[in-house]
Amino acid sequence: MKTKVRSINTDEYEALAAFLATQVETDQAKLWLSRFGMWWENNPAMDETIPRGWVIEDEEHEIAGFLGNIPVPFWVDGHLALARAASSWYVRPEVRGVLGLQLNVAYSRQKDADLFIRTTPNELVQAMLPRLGFERAAFPVGGREYLVVRDYGRAAALYGASPGTGGTKRALTSLARGPLSAVSPLLVRHRAGSGAAPDAGGAGTVGAWEVCTRCGTEFTAFWEEFRRPGTASVARDAQTLEWLYFSEPVAGKRTVVACRDKEGELAGYCAFDLLTPYGAGVRVLLLRDAFLPDRASARTAVAAGKALAEEKDAATVAFWPASRRMEEVLKAETTTSRQTDYGYFYRWGRAGPAVLLPSTVDPDRGTL
Repeated sequence: MKTKVRSINTDEYEALAAFLATQVETDQAKLWLSRFGMWWENNPAMDETIPRGWVIEDEEHEIAGFLGNIPVPFWVDGHLALARAASSWYVRPEVRGVLGLQLNVAYSRQKDADLFIRTTPNELVQAMLPRLGFERAAFPVGGREYLVVRDYGRAAALYGASPGTGGTKRALTSLARGPLSAVSPLLVRHRAGSGAAPDAGGAGTVGAWEVCTRCGTEFTAFWEEFRRPGTASVARDAQTLEWLYFSEPVAGKRTVVACRDKEGELAGYCAFDLLTPYGAGVRVLLLRDAFLPDRASARTAVAAGKALAEEKDAATVAFWPASRRMEEVLKAETTTSRQTDYGYFYRWGRAGPAVLLPSTVDPDRGTL
C-alpha cells in the first residue's frame, strides 16, 4: 500500500502518542495521551464531525507524520464562532516534503471552520502560511515582552545574557512546554502593596487578588460586560476558561489569579505558568493569559505575578501587554523589556473579519 495522508482515528491514540514521543525527547507518551484528552475528548467545542487531525501512514501502516486539529470556541464581532487551531506538526525525515505539506493543506481546507489559528509555527511553517492565505498578527501589543528579574545570576545563566544589559536570547513566553509539577494553588486572598499614588483613572491603585481553582459564572458575566464589538478573541465563558485553565495537561503548572475591586467584585483575571525550561533547574513564571480591562486591574495582576514569583522561587517573571493600557503599566512596573514577536498566524474562514485580540493561552500554545 502506498504512503498516504488521512484523518486520525480514536483507536489510534496510543500509537500516535508513541510516535510523538519519538519526536519530542522531553514529552513522554503519557503526556501526549493527556493532551489528546484536553484537545478532543474533554473539549467542550468538540463534536464527531470535526477531524482530530491528520497522519501520514507509511507502507507498513505505521504513523510517520502528524498535524493536530483543535476546535476552539471564539467570539467574533458579537457572535460565537468555532476556530481550528493546528498543533504539533511532526514528520519523520524519510517522508518529509510533499506529504508533510499535505498535512497542512488538509488542515487549511476545512470548509466549516470560522477561523484558523497557528500559534506555534516553526520557521518553515511561517514561510508557508502566507501562501495558504494566513496573516501574521501583531502580537504582543507594542512588540515587546516585559520582565521582572528577581535573580539576575540565575536568569543570566539560563538565557545566556543578562536581561539588564542585552536582553534575553528568546522571548520567555515562547516556551510552550514546562513541567507538570508546580506548587499547588492556594485558596487564600492576598492584599497587594499600596504602590504608587493613584492617578485620576485609578491607574496607580493596586487591589486585592486571589488564586482560583475554578471559574464560576462571575467570569462569564464579567466577559459579557467588557467584550467589545468589532473584535475577535477566544471565548471567555466559564466553561471555556475551565477547559483552558484547569485541564489535566496544564493544571499542574498554571495558576489563575482573580483581581478584585474594593467591593470584592471581579475586576479582571490572568493566568501564569511556572516552567523550568532547558532542564537547567531555573524556574520562570510566564503570563499565559490576561483579561484586564483597565490599568488598575493590570497593576494588580503585575503585583500578583511578582508575589507568585517570590512564593514559587522563580528567577524571572515575563509579561506581555494585552492592551496599550497594560503596556503603560508594564513600562512602569517591570525591570526591563525586549523586542519580540510571538509568531501568531490566522486566516478567516466563515467568520470575520474583525480585530483579533490574541493571547498566549490560545491553542495550541495554551494547551501544551
